[in-house]
Amino acid sequence: MDNTQNLTPGTRVKILSTNNTGEIISGPNRKQEYCILIGSIKCWVNNTNLSVLAPTKTKNRKKKKLSRTNHYSPRHSFPQLSLDLHGMTVEQAGKAMEELLDRALRSDTAKLELIHGIGSGKVKNAVHKYMNSSPYISKCILNPTNPGSSWAFLKD
Repeated sequence: MDNTQNLTPGTRVKILSTNNTGEIISGPNRKQEYCILIGSIKCWVNNTNLSVLAPTKTKNRKKKKLSRTNHYSPRHSFPQLSLDLHGMTVEQAGKAMEELLDRALRSDTAKLELIHGIGSGKVKNAVHKYMNSSPYISKCILNPTNPGSSWAFLKD
């Protein structure tokens, strides 16, 4: 694919082999694959199998303002963004987290899910160090139900 510089989180793409469309969540990893969200399904796709789509026109609708809550409660539904850091180096993960945080600040997102895996713990430690040092994050905790991911809560 010629225009890999246009492959950033939020870009709408067509997966050539399956004719599906989706949105880039993160990437690229070491294999030049991007994490694509197709409906509610996430998959990794090589950049040679992607084609950038023109942005869709959105109707002017009033945005529903959501309140942010800085603590976990299973009864609350959080607007959330997710980032899969599997296969990334600490440096790549730092750049991806920076892009995710930028996206979160421009939306009504209250919580970020950072999927770092268990592995050696280097990426997990980098996630917590980066998020806890950010002035936009109230706290970053290990997901109580999945030790391979962490949650970062944005300040109100």
